[in-house]
Amino acid sequence: MIIQDDEWFNWSKYIKDDGSALIAEVKERTKEEILQEKTYREKCFGDYRIEEMQKEYEEARSYRRQTKKRECYVNHKGDLVVHSSQVVYNDVLAVIPLSNEYYSKIVKDKDYLKKLDKIIRDIMTASLRQRDEKRMKKNVRIW
Repeated sequence: MIIQDDEWFNWSKYIKDDGSALIAEVKERTKEEILQEKTYREKCFGDYRIEEMQKEYEEARSYRRQTKKRECYVNHKGDLVVHSSQVVYNDVLAVIPLSNEYYSKIVKDKDYLKKLDKIIRDIMTASLRQRDEKRMKKNVRIW
């Protein structure tokens, strides 16, 4: 039921002849639909981020910056890095925002670039977390 106590708003556009209202349907988009929306810009950005991760991985490997705890390499900042073959491209592409969303969020939030960088880096290093989870399960079975 619709209550029309908003005097300033014209509800006649939204109420049908029978008195019912038009209701918006919220639809959850699938990953495939999100990937189809991506433009050349977002795809290039995804490629660039994976190439940068590969460069960081090669640099960390040549300087032998390896963590003992997780048995993986870290960059000069201490962030985890992986070989580009371990990165799932579609997962990275799915979290990269479209241009209009990207620029509108930069204007609203000063820390948005740092947050986005962390999200992308977490997606790219997801294979390490999966490996660690498998090891944990294996260790639990042994005990």
